[in-house]
Amino acid sequence: MKKVLKRLLVLTLVSMFALGSTGVFAAENANVQATLEKGENIKVSKQTAAKPIEKSSNLKAIVKKSALSNINSLSATTMTYSTTAKPAYAKGVIPGVYSTNTQVLCLPIKANATGKLWIDAVVPIGSPCSVQVYVGTLSGSTFTPVNDYGYVTAGKTDIGIGGLDVVAGRTYYIGLANSKENALVNLRGYVYTYTSGRTLPVNKIMLSSGVKGSSNATPSLLYKIKPSKTGTISVSLTEYGMSSSAGYVTLYNSKKKAISSKLWYYSKSSSSRAYFGVKAGTTYYIKITDARGSYSSQYKYGVKYTNTKVTDRNLSKKSKAKTIKRKKSVSTVFVASTGKSVDWYKFKVTKKRKTQIKLYTSGIKSGNLYVTVYKGKKKIGSTKKVPYYANSFTGTITYGRSYGKADKGTYYVKVQQGAKCSGKYSIKYVK
Repeated sequence: MKKVLKRLLVLTLVSMFALGSTGVFAAENANVQATLEKGENIKVSKQTAAKPIEKSSNLKAIVKKSALSNINSLSATTMTYSTTAKPAYAKGVIPGVYSTNTQVLCLPIKANATGKLWIDAVVPIGSPCSVQVYVGTLSGSTFTPVNDYGYVTAGKTDIGIGGLDVVAGRTYYIGLANSKENALVNLRGYVYTYTSGRTLPVNKIMLSSGVKGSSNATPSLLYKIKPSKTGTISVSLTEYGMSSSAGYVTLYNSKKKAISSKLWYYSKSSSSRAYFGVKAGTTYYIKITDARGSYSSQYKYGVKYTNTKVTDRNLSKKSKAKTIKRKKSVSTVFVASTGKSVDWYKFKVTKKRKTQIKLYTSGIKSGNLYVTVYKGKKKIGSTKKVPYYANSFTGTITYGRSYGKADKGTYYVKVQQGAKCSGKYSIKYVK
């Protein structure tokens, strides 16, 4: 419910911030004006969602050297990327009668990753009876399943049975029960991991479990990235089984120190995006919080980042100021860091007239920018804050005795990066 309210709140915030920011730069007694502004081909239908086990959570296990004919054990595939294929179904026959909630036949399955283990089960057409499928742990002759199982009838399938928390390298068990001999069943297992610190390649959707533990809490996970281009990165989320996707995104440096604000990403809002400025070859971490996915999709979500090249002009000194011609603009990037960088620009006013500069900041979603104007060494007016939500900023410069106009001369603009601020921006000498 909290997450739904958060998504609805975004629309309200968008309308609140639509007006942008205003800026005033004035000297002496002059007046100023400003305007802002997502194995085997078997045709099956989805079963009803798995049901809770009645009262007793422990079942007596029947374990044979060969649990099922044709199947001795299974290995759970780690579903690392959106392109990772689920394993092919293993086909077996349950050779006996194992009554529900009394005894089960146990099939070992090894987990290759730490996370949530899920089982898909198909009972082919022609099977003489239905099969109940459990997932759990085995201690002696006691099988303890998670409170979720599948009841699969002939010609049907159940996708995503279990959701058992598992540890990489350990063996767990699939419990099987049927009401007649020689019941047919096809099985496969896979894990969506909640391991933190995995390396995320650019332009690939990495999958993770959106829940962890018996209470299905949402984990906070770190993803290691190393962009190849200096410029910007854009992080997106896909909550599978949901009509929209949302979650918090934070950028960390190589020492795992936060270098951005905690950004709210929402797929249905163009303003709720996660953009950051980065330096080529540098290691960063992306932290994802509150992304989950639906139960019908095994509580999984995907994270992806793209990397776009943008020139970092590194205009850190007034003597290195970049000249902007009238009606022209310049783009650059502030790289995310623990510091506060500065860019300097200069432009010439050839005669007394109305003079404006404008910053386009839609590529900055974290922190604030600060803008100061100078005439030579003289500071004009006060330093103006450009909030991360403003998208743009227009300032009219008054210098001299004429209302709303600037005298002839060379002017300088200092754009400073605020705490946890990064991303692309452009500055234009409007008129």
